[in-house]
Amino acid sequence: MRAVKENAWGKINLYLDVTEKRTDGYHSVRSIMHAVGLYDVITVSTADARDTDIRIYITGEEILPTGNKNLAYRAAELYLCRAGIVAKVRINIEKHIPVSAGLAGGSTDAAATLRALNRIYGHFTDRALSELSAELGSHSRWTRRNWKKYSKTSPRRWGITIQNGL
Repeated sequence: MRAVKENAWGKINLYLDVTEKRTDGYHSVRSIMHAVGLYDVITVSTADARDTDIRIYITGEEILPTGNKNLAYRAAELYLCRAGIVAKVRINIEKHIPVSAGLAGGSTDAAATLRALNRIYGHFTDRALSELSAELGSHSRWTRRNWKKYSKTSPRRWGITIQNGL
C-alpha cells in the first residue's frame, strides 16, 4: 500500500458573475478568485485489488457524504476509470475548510485527490489532469491549476464571509 498526502487550499471569490446555464448542467461564471489560509489535508492510500473499492473517511466534519456524492470520491472514480486502473483506494479527509461557506472545500479536496493519485500512478500529464478536474466542476479546475502557487505561502489578509441561512 502506498500513501500520499496533499493540502487542499481554500479560495474566496473576490468577484463572481454567474451567467448562462450550460448543456452539462453547470453555469458559466466569470470570477476573480484568491487562495485563503485554510486547507484540508487529504491522504490517499492505494493497493492492488481485484475490484475497484473506494472509501472515504472524514474527520472534523460529520455531515459530509462519504460515497459517490462526495467530490473526492468522484475524483478518484474518474481517475481510476480513465487510467484503466483497478485498485483499493482509501481517502482520508481532515476538514479545516468550513462546509458550504463558498471556499471551494469540496472542489479542492477533489483536486488534491487527483494530484495524490497522479503522484502514485503518474498516469496523466498536468494538462490532462486539469481536463479531468474540469469534468468535476470549474472550481476543481482552478484549484488544480493554481495549487502550486499557494501551497508554499499562507495569505496574511483578513476577510469575512457571510453565509445566508445560518
